[in-house]
Amino acid sequence: MFFTKGYAQQAEVLTLGVFHFEFPNLDVQQVSEEDQIDVLSPQYQREIELISKKLAQFKPDAIVIE
Repeated sequence: MFFTKGYAQQAEVLTLGVFHFEFPNLDVQQVSEEDQIDVLSPQYQREIELISKKLAQFKPDAIVIE
């Protein structure tokens, strides 16, 4: 909650889960090489841009990245 002039306001918070982009495979969940993606490829760059636009439209007060 945020407090402005003694009044409590509710905050819009978005939790965003992401994966480790470099695939070091140091996590419990291992990703096979054929399932790894190149986030710099045009397809995934378009998807990242779309996510960015959706975040801007939502206008959360905070974004929590997992």
